[in-house]
Amino acid sequence: MHSPRFSRAIESLYHLSDTSPPWEAILEGARELVGADSGSLIAFDGESRLLNLTYAGSATEWSREYGQHFHSLDPLEHNSRSAPAGTWVDTVHLYSAAAMQRTEFFADFMAKYDMAQILVLVIEASPSIRAAVGFQRSSVDGRLMAKVQEGERGEYFRLLRKQLSLRQDRLAQGIMTMESAFAAFDEALLLVRPDGNVVHASRFAARHLDGRSGLTIHRGIFGHRDAKAHSLIASRLQACAHRGRRHTVSVAMGTPAATTVDIALAASTRDLVGSPLLIVRLHSPSQQALPDVEQLTASLPITAAEAAVLEALLYSQKVTDIAAGRGVSVHTVRTQVAALMRKLDCTRQADLVSIALALPSPTNT
Repeated sequence: MHSPRFSRAIESLYHLSDTSPPWEAILEGARELVGADSGSLIAFDGESRLLNLTYAGSATEWSREYGQHFHSLDPLEHNSRSAPAGTWVDTVHLYSAAAMQRTEFFADFMAKYDMAQILVLVIEASPSIRAAVGFQRSSVDGRLMAKVQEGERGEYFRLLRKQLSLRQDRLAQGIMTMESAFAAFDEALLLVRPDGNVVHASRFAARHLDGRSGLTIHRGIFGHRDAKAHSLIASRLQACAHRGRRHTVSVAMGTPAATTVDIALAASTRDLVGSPLLIVRLHSPSQQALPDVEQLTASLPITAAEAAVLEALLYSQKVTDIAAGRGVSVHTVRTQVAALMRKLDCTRQADLVSIALALPSPTNT
């Protein structure tokens, strides 16, 4: 017969398959079961940058300082970087009492907030995210790590890991389905967080990260070598995450050819901690039904650089976005737009687009 405390705790575990899991309720139930003052879900990316801090219990008092500074000194994070999911780590077993008291983390953080012991369970260990649930106590129990693997507590944490595994399996299956669909059109897929942290890159992504477009994945973050273009991509990722609207950016680096970056919210797909994920589609303009640079230069009396600007206008890019994407000044793009209007005898940008759209589709030539 299970205790009422156990029954309350496991109820929330069956919601781990929800798009946004109720982590506060999960942590509160686990905290009570463990006998801790507070419970936390802490996630880091592959470069040890803090991604998430969710908590229950008395953690309100210390969460701000941990997020601002002390996460970088956390010995539990340092000692679990290579640990597989399912690993328990306990401060009691990491250091002797005397050695622990000499650490900055203990002296300036744990002692300040009356923490005598912290126990964590690694729940995900992948290249893009490492996450653990942690329990903070004001007293030391040398057998706590053994106790949480026995009886009702052991049953609870086995079920927690099982439900997390099912969630991850569903996410992996969804990614595989999306990647197969994109691959059928020779297009690349990235799954990223709003800060650009890459969760998954399809096998075709390398084609667009070869240096010609300037697109990169640097220290796990998707962006561009040019600072202005990188800032533009970063702002579009954030805007898409906050407003749910699709964005398109056309980028190039010193060549007329461009890579188009389409950004859209992955509607029902979120990561382990419930953060939104974004689909980033990378493709070359030549894959589209619209005229590309080559066709525009062959069909119209314009230069390759002017054709690249016209192509961007076809994708509804603003002059400022075109400049940032191509790594040139806004003045240069405005000059090229003016040259296009003069050569094609137009008075509006809309007329330029109409002339380009009137050309035979490249799929029909």
